[in-house]
Amino acid sequence: MLIHKNDSKQRFETALGEEFAYIDFRMFEGNMVLMHTFVPLEGRGLKISEQLAEFVFDYLKSHQLKMKVYCPYLLAYLEKNPKHKELLV
Repeated sequence: MLIHKNDSKQRFETALGEEFAYIDFRMFEGNMVLMHTFVPLEGRGLKISEQLAEFVFDYLKSHQLKMKVYCPYLLAYLEKNPKHKELLV
């Protein structure tokens, strides 16, 4: 699966046929604010949201950025994967 950062739409995304799975973000005061995770019906149950989350966390680490999370899915994911909590503001 190819995931990339789409700056014009302010999201990390991957194509699923003609639709996209994505995590929306905004930059605020030098931190990335993660707003929402979406996976189309055809991609649900395939762990696409987990792959998106890991990609975003790796991006943040490699760019030495911190994050604030509003997305309920990502908040729950962080509870199950506390190693990424170091990225929180």
